[in-house]
Amino acid sequence: MNEYTGGTAPNGSDDRNASADRNAPEHHSAPAAAAAAAVASSRYGDDCVAPGRVRVTAMPQRAFLRVLAKTHSHPARLVTACEALAMESPGRPGRRLHQYAWFVAAGIDPVEAVSRIPDLLPDAGVKTLRFAHQQGRISEACQAMLAGEPWLDAREPTAIMGLPSELLRHSSNLLVMWAVLAFLGTFILPTFQMMFEEFGLDLPVSFEIAERLVAVVPILMPIGGCILLVLVSLRLPLVVQAVQNRWQPSRGTTEPMPRDLQWRSLLADVIERSEHRGEGVRQLAGVYGQQPLGQRFAAIAERVEKGQDLWDTLFQQGLMGRREADSLALAHSPDTQAWLLRYDVTRRSHRRDHRRHVFWRFFSLLSLLLMSAIVALVVISVFIVLIRLIAAMA
Repeated sequence: MNEYTGGTAPNGSDDRNASADRNAPEHHSAPAAAAAAAVASSRYGDDCVAPGRVRVTAMPQRAFLRVLAKTHSHPARLVTACEALAMESPGRPGRRLHQYAWFVAAGIDPVEAVSRIPDLLPDAGVKTLRFAHQQGRISEACQAMLAGEPWLDAREPTAIMGLPSELLRHSSNLLVMWAVLAFLGTFILPTFQMMFEEFGLDLPVSFEIAERLVAVVPILMPIGGCILLVLVSLRLPLVVQAVQNRWQPSRGTTEPMPRDLQWRSLLADVIERSEHRGEGVRQLAGVYGQQPLGQRFAAIAERVEKGQDLWDTLFQQGLMGRREADSLALAHSPDTQAWLLRYDVTRRSHRRDHRRHVFWRFFSLLSLLLMSAIVALVVISVFIVLIRLIAAMA
């Protein structure tokens, strides 16, 4: 799946009951936790992996996180391990690891070096590491991003093809269809037209439509060929690995995590771990630096430190809807609020994946109907021509 499906949540009825018992003195938090847990259980099952944490699925990035989790406090060991890992990682992942080892050897902080190398980790992973670095829990953050094995998780929608693969499949089908039409327009249709002229017959309307359709082929063929070449070049590494018979269970995905899901996941950590929310939100603002989102979190931290409610302030800053803010305010327990935030991240990501899946289903159906209509038109035209020629000869 993508990089933001995973984490830790209440598992099973015992944990949910225990959570409800802990929150019993709070008037609203226990019902809120029970309701949210019931929804999650009905949708994902009692044994589902917790919603809402940032998760890394690409294998080179997961290997790097394992190395970083063990050696981040020992730069010399980190450099040696990254150099060894780079030797086993061909192509761009290996070059990124060599560059990272060079930065760390030059005295740059390991977390700062991660942010200087594009695509060493996904953007959400970089933000998570920077936030964990401020709280002194890098190893824990790395282990959280490594939760589960994406190629063994039955709930990972690995069967849903990515954008390049879908476009490659449909472009290939259209290109083959246009090639067949070009053959018909070059050799078959002109022959039928000459035969009709010799017999003094009028051409069917469907035949004239098919002729006009085939006339567009010389214009569309070069365009389709260029698109196909671009898409093939994007998938070429996978083709080469298939030819070389190099088995890789999962290459993961590099789809970026939406920013509204990033900060919700990090805010859940603030709620869960920080005794002073204002200070935690200020650390979260430091993760985004001078970006507009960082400035908005800095303003939120200032207001929270003055005693204003965090959720109401998030609503006033336009980062959260009124209904969501009121729901989180009702759940007074920090554990419940953090869990609800992570559940909302997973719910939003599942909805996003579902919309994309529906779109590609509709696109596939539309493409199939288009090709079927064109093929049906050509076939009907040819059969009508043959029937009329046979009737004229008889």
